[in-house]
Amino acid sequence: MAYEEKYLSFYFFKSKDSLYSADSAPRSAFASKFIDFISTQKKNGLDIRLYTCKGYREDTDFLIWLIADNFEASNQFYAGFERHFGSLFSASYIFHGMTKPSQYFKQERPQ
Repeated sequence: MAYEEKYLSFYFFKSKDSLYSADSAPRSAFASKFIDFISTQKKNGLDIRLYTCKGYREDTDFLIWLIADNFEASNQFYAGFERHFGSLFSASYIFHGMTKPSQYFKQERPQ
């Protein structure tokens, strides 16, 4: 299989006050729903990596680094995330990019 383009998306989010003001039971339900959402997206072929940004910037709590085969998958992920978790998080920054095969590396490359 030849190396193909990949679409990268970096979503930075800040937690809204409603997340911290909730009792522990709703937060536990949210955590389960969040894990289910990410697991479902991974089964759909997305490579998702989560990173905390707490303490680095005042306006960002965590980063979702998304790697997809097409840009539409990235848009669908963000739309789903906003639909399920938009009341708890606000997007601080969103960056998109794309990789392409290197002109210096012509052989097949494992992914």
